[in-house]
Amino acid sequence: MDNQELLKQILKIGKEMLRCGAEVARAEDSLTRIFRSYGFTSIDIWVISSSIQVTVETAEGQMLTETCAIQDNGIDYDRLDRLNALSRGICAQTPSVEEIDRRLREILARPEPKAVWEYLGAILGCSGFSVSFGCGSVDLIVSALAAVVLTFLARFIRRHESNTIVYNFIISFFVALLINYTINAGLGSNAVAVLIGMVMLLISGLSTTNGLRDLLHRDTISGILNISSSLVGATGIALGITLSLLIVGVDEVAPLSAVPAVNEILGSTVACIGFALLFRFWRAKCLWSAFGAFLMISIYRIAMRFSLPLLEAVIIASAFAGFYAQIMARINKTPSTAFLTIAVLPIIPGAKLFYMMYYIVNSEFDKARSAGADMLLVCLGIALGFLFIDVTLKYLTLFLQWIKRGVENRRGAKEAK
Repeated sequence: MDNQELLKQILKIGKEMLRCGAEVARAEDSLTRIFRSYGFTSIDIWVISSSIQVTVETAEGQMLTETCAIQDNGIDYDRLDRLNALSRGICAQTPSVEEIDRRLREILARPEPKAVWEYLGAILGCSGFSVSFGCGSVDLIVSALAAVVLTFLARFIRRHESNTIVYNFIISFFVALLINYTINAGLGSNAVAVLIGMVMLLISGLSTTNGLRDLLHRDTISGILNISSSLVGATGIALGITLSLLIVGVDEVAPLSAVPAVNEILGSTVACIGFALLFRFWRAKCLWSAFGAFLMISIYRIAMRFSLPLLEAVIIASAFAGFYAQIMARINKTPSTAFLTIAVLPIIPGAKLFYMMYYIVNSEFDKARSAGADMLLVCLGIALGFLFIDVTLKYLTLFLQWIKRGVENRRGAKEAK
């Protein structure tokens, strides 16, 4: 077997995993397991969201090095699921380089889903979050229309524009104009809720949360890149909405008002079904992930009902989401990332991130600091909740392995007697 070609094929798997939404730690762990299964003795892997560097040593003492850059990152959990299954199969079977290439090509050659699913996901996502932010029944018409226009623009612009700030600026500008003119014409009354629902489609704040999570796991560069990407995206949205408001003649985006718990819970659940479709998380997995979001936001609202501090409420809710994702991942044999991402979406501070950048763009720095502090508090709570589950499961696994070894040793001792 040509070890250099094998290295290139394994690196392609890691690259495609990152491109479709795998976290840095998952890609690194998968590559490490594959290299070990082929007998490489020394494995040094450095993974960030935009690059993979690998140096390995073969059993014969040959040192090999490869580097690849990752561009056009997105989220495609169906492809991630298949790539994860491919990596497990490679570890178990150690097929030839040609066979790995064939299986990988099959995964990458799968046809794109029909556009109707993207439009439906956007409508459910935008409308659901608009309800959770306080829009009325008539506003849902505007929300659905905004989602359709946003998706149409996004499908066209992403083929020609890779700069996130420009991409978000163009889309948010035209969609915000549509929302404001439509509601000013009398169709609906809560432009703010619909605007923020639209914002959640463009930037959910997930990058900021993942960035803090990476920092807690000592993936410093990856964490900084994720946070920077989130801030850049939010800046483009804030600029686009601000310019549209100036044209329409609206002075500012008003703060969101309090929403009944039922509206927030049901709206968030519907929105998460939409995001599952956008993230290509199909069939029963889509409903299970949305059910996790329903349980998570319910727990969050109960915690807030008992007057727990915001940080504690977020930690409890996100820890549940992490636990639920691990269970569902094992039942469905699917990466936990998909269940985790969708389940935690209702408390992701996308609105707070937008308000922070909006106030900065408009030179309202006191309000920006307040919104930024709330955003970081929520992100930190989510990251700590995830970390708590990761550490708990890690040491629980070690404890169970220790018990298993003890039972096996006792059984061996009895058999020896």
